[in-house]
Amino acid sequence: MKLVEIMTIVALPVSVIALAVVSYQTYLTRKALDLARDSLNAAKKVMDSATKSTELAIRTMQIEMLPSAYWVIQVQIALEQWLKDLESAIEIASVAERQRDSYKLHALARAGLETPKGLVRQFDAEHTPKWLSTIWLAGAQYYYDAKAPQANLWRKADDESWFEFVPDFIIRCKGSIVGIQHLLQMINDVVPAVSCPCVRGNLPSGFRVKILKITSFSVVAL
Repeated sequence: MKLVEIMTIVALPVSVIALAVVSYQTYLTRKALDLARDSLNAAKKVMDSATKSTELAIRTMQIEMLPSAYWVIQVQIALEQWLKDLESAIEIASVAERQRDSYKLHALARAGLETPKGLVRQFDAEHTPKWLSTIWLAGAQYYYDAKAPQANLWRKADDESWFEFVPDFIIRCKGSIVGIQHLLQMINDVVPAVSCPCVRGNLPSGFRVKILKITSFSVVAL
């Protein structure tokens, strides 16, 4: 038998063994990859669970920080009422100017505020959580800043409409609207939605709150 044939016969089982070893190594590699994937999935589930637990803890902490959802609801309702009133004032003023309707402008002027009294009660300002009270008073300032000059839409001295003032009045209202919207967003950022299923709507008829003093750029409850 030639040497080449002998070497071929000897190499055949060696090749088979090497192939078996490679196959087994491939099997082990796949198993290792499967285990790694399972480990990653398990780690992801743990992280997701930890994230949810953290979010729940934050929500719980936020809720516990609120003495009562009542105050959150009251402030949101007040801000939204002021927001709607200013939006309505802009619409009425725009139509009145476009149509040169003195009656509408006169009616709008009569709805202006000569004093900020009645926007926030002293009791509410004192018992509302500090951060929420600050937002409430700031909203009252934004609202009064637009409502105070509203009376100027009618010039009492001449007893006639002041249509030329309408554009400036609308600008003032829009500025206050942006400010109030920002305050509402601040509440939404602090208070989790699940803790305050606030009821949107009008306040009960006859509902009045009173006594607020606004001095230049500061709001002080009396």
